[in-house]
Amino acid sequence: MSQVTETALEWFYDRAGWVTYSMAYRNGPTSYDCSSSVYFALTYAGDNSSGAVGNTESMFTDLPNWGWYQVYGDANGIPAQRGDIFIWGDPGASAGAAGHTGMFVDPDNIIHCNFGYNSITVNNHDYIWNANGSPTCHIFRYGGDESVTENVAQSVLTTGAANVAPQNTKDWFDMASRQDLAEVVNDVVHQNGGFIRECIHDVLHKEQFKREGSINGKPVGGTTTLVLEAQYNAQNFGRLKADVLWAQKQIAELTAEVKTLKEGK
Repeated sequence: MSQVTETALEWFYDRAGWVTYSMAYRNGPTSYDCSSSVYFALTYAGDNSSGAVGNTESMFTDLPNWGWYQVYGDANGIPAQRGDIFIWGDPGASAGAAGHTGMFVDPDNIIHCNFGYNSITVNNHDYIWNANGSPTCHIFRYGGDESVTENVAQSVLTTGAANVAPQNTKDWFDMASRQDLAEVVNDVVHQNGGFIRECIHDVLHKEQFKREGSINGKPVGGTTTLVLEAQYNAQNFGRLKADVLWAQKQIAELTAEVKTLKEGK
């Protein structure tokens, strides 16, 4: 395991069941497709520093550039492990609906944004894989953390001085930034008597802006703040989800009643 893979999985779990699948609206925050979700997860984990959102085709090039290496199997299959990224389809023939991708949460199960469940879900890999025609499967494993350790050790051994910077400065910077980013941000926010913290608080809670647009054909007016709007949208989303769950329950009950009536004939 590594900090990158665990943080990327955290991104997926935080959105599981709450976002929808869409190839047309794949850049979030409420919908993604399989490949865009992996790109956003890696960006969140600090591995995709460019913030680019590619597809299954570009992943064959991007992942090796970001510290991932391909894992090859034998007659018994590919030994997947937690944090591995899978890509269905071969390079040059995996774009769009022809391919699929996600991450392993353990050797048997994956978390992925998918059309079938219209969300991010955890499923048995082989079950989903077989249901989709058993396409060619490529597995990539993150090796960035190991390469950083090797580079540091090699630098010390070669120079005989522990205070000499490692040869691969990019890997060293990436490792340091991932580990220390939260502390750095916290320090900056609280410097100068918490000036930046107060500015952020004022923008979120006090900065007023006008509502624009319409609801059910009626114009929406008045003023609001970012916090109030966030709370309002969260409440609406909660109500919408409750309505969907209620509708699903009603459909299940009606389906059961219809089945009972048919069996009673």
